[in-house]
Amino acid sequence: MDYKEKEGFIESVLKGLWPDWEPKDAETRVWLWVLSKFDYEIAKVAAEQYFSEETGNWKRPKPAKFIAKANVLLQRAGKSTPQEERKTDTYVYCQEHAEKPERIGWEVPIFTLKLKDQYEPDYVSQAAEQARQQHEEVYGGHWITIKKQPLRDDGLRGAAAKKQAEENVLAGPVFSGQRWLLKLIEYRANPKEALKKKSSNEPVRLGELLEEPPF
Repeated sequence: MDYKEKEGFIESVLKGLWPDWEPKDAETRVWLWVLSKFDYEIAKVAAEQYFSEETGNWKRPKPAKFIAKANVLLQRAGKSTPQEERKTDTYVYCQEHAEKPERIGWEVPIFTLKLKDQYEPDYVSQAAEQARQQHEEVYGGHWITIKKQPLRDDGLRGAAAKKQAEENVLAGPVFSGQRWLLKLIEYRANPKEALKKKSSNEPVRLGELLEEPPF
């Protein structure tokens, strides 16, 4: 939908189904962003189905429930959702929420309005910042932008994978638990040398050589 269609949809469809709904500016901006992903007819049917099945909240429409309905309709029509056509590594994430701590950890993927802009860092950063501000205004709490790097399969398995993992620990930056892992790797590489460092004639077990793991 273009901007005029989205405004008309909010006024005629959403407010027609939820006549007592008076959205604030921030909530309207969220709906304008959501509606950009769907054409008018799909969105209209989705809103009507959502409303007819709603049992708990008759005061205001919720974007997440609407999106779920619209995505189902797209799949039935043989179309893929915008999210399925592209991938993202950018999310907005709820880091703190004093009033509703259960929202901490919520994350929302960021997609640009145009497919061609999804792989342009400037467009994605702009979309993420807008979404971050909107989520803080609508849902409260403190939201941040995060990037996730997908794990790549290096093809290693078994002993080769184990060896590579140990080499990564040795070569990588210092992190919590690294000292414990280094001692374990040292013991496995040369148990006799590790035992010599224990200045005692008493029997020694691996657990006595290593500190408690920090996790």
